[in-house]
Amino acid sequence: MRHVPILLAILAASGFAGPALATDVLTYHADAARSGHYNVPGLNYATAPGLHATPGYASGPLSGDVYAQPLYWTPPGGAPEVIAATMLNNVYALDASSGAILWQQSLGPAFTGANSPCVPDPHFSNPEGVYGTPTIDPAGTLYLDAARQTPGNGAQHEIYALDLLNRGATISGWPVDPGANLPAFTDNIQAQHGALLLQGGRLYAPYGALEGDCGNFRGWVIGIEQKSPSQIASFATSRFFAHGGGIWGPGGVVGDGKSEYVASGNTVNTFTFWNGGEALMRLDAGLGFSRNSQDYFAPSDWFALDNADQDLAASAPVFVPVRGDAKYLMALGKGGRAYFVGANMGGVGGKATTVDLTAGVVHNAAAVFVAPDATTVVVNARSPIKGCPAGSNPLASLAALRVTPGPKVVVAWCAYVSGGYGVPIITSDAGGADPIVWVAGAEHDDKLRGLRLDTGAQLVALPVGGVVPPTQAAIAAGGRIYVGFNGGVASFSW
Repeated sequence: MRHVPILLAILAASGFAGPALATDVLTYHADAARSGHYNVPGLNYATAPGLHATPGYASGPLSGDVYAQPLYWTPPGGAPEVIAATMLNNVYALDASSGAILWQQSLGPAFTGANSPCVPDPHFSNPEGVYGTPTIDPAGTLYLDAARQTPGNGAQHEIYALDLLNRGATISGWPVDPGANLPAFTDNIQAQHGALLLQGGRLYAPYGALEGDCGNFRGWVIGIEQKSPSQIASFATSRFFAHGGGIWGPGGVVGDGKSEYVASGNTVNTFTFWNGGEALMRLDAGLGFSRNSQDYFAPSDWFALDNADQDLAASAPVFVPVRGDAKYLMALGKGGRAYFVGANMGGVGGKATTVDLTAGVVHNAAAVFVAPDATTVVVNARSPIKGCPAGSNPLASLAALRVTPGPKVVVAWCAYVSGGYGVPIITSDAGGADPIVWVAGAEHDDKLRGLRLDTGAQLVALPVGGVVPPTQAAIAAGGRIYVGFNGGVASFSW
């Protein structure tokens, strides 16, 4: 967002995360902190039931599935545009008002698994081109990773910088090939599923594994200087004989203006010595990792989580500020737990408030709303939530967690929505009034639903108009809500 530095300064000073104030949506979940909270004047409990598909809006058709969250930016002196990237390595600029295609760029054939020891996950999409959500510099540069199919080696990752003021032309010095610059990075066994981050003049891109944790992959973060793309830094989980620890949650790399935060998955061949897996980690601007206990957290049962493939990386970290208390870092694990960790992360077995949310898995990102009395974290799981208030639907998989100083965490309400893949976001009217949760029933009924944040009562449910891919997150911008689907981007107005 255009005012992210201001927002982050407020975060650092007071522990309070307010709504994203700018119109443009330049990164995943509205801001570098991945709050998923949008300020939308005029969208409230009274107007939300009147939400409808925008008359005259028709995007595409776009070539490829839209797994990456759409972005929204306004060229200097121009009309707003929606930027969408697809799994076939196609990038589109759409007129935000009509959905008409303004231009498109093809970044080459997407990775299919041919000639590679590893393949894309068949449950999701094949081929697998642009999966992780790109990010935009306010001056008009779009950054993304495209996985390309090659004749010999199988796959090649290319990190692009595209000029949005010049119909998506590739900027000089780009793309950057991590595999050509980092000998230990093997393109054809690494997947790029998490969102990219711009912070402090650097671009950060995370990587994990392809289908079935194939090969000797690691969890990587690649850091590239925006103005000098030949200057590349890197961080990787696991050392010695171990491998694994993929960084693959949809939120990707999270920033607070000074450091980068990531969550890692299961490691292999650790011989019970912790080696970077099942952890929350704080990295410095140059991607250095101190390995000091204050800079990472891993549950005391990390080895059992490893063996059960219950990754903490199923969700990137998200900041949970609690007024009058502290700013916590939260992660959701595939094992159905939520972990709340303080600034001193504590190392292996460090202090954390743990909530046993569900018996199933969570492959998702959370949304956060901060109010004077409490902070609410909204989570959408794939299976029923535990500890729901009496009278809740027993199949309810959407939950609002109320966080108060301590932190003390309780399940405030649960709701049943068809589909446990869609990523929730939160909108609020001027001054933070009337917060509403929005989530799409991805790969199920493919409806966009709005629910009151205070009670979980449903306000509206509308068909998106196509199949919504798993982990798709809506955005709120320009007086509309946009949702990516396979072949287009839907627009809703009120």
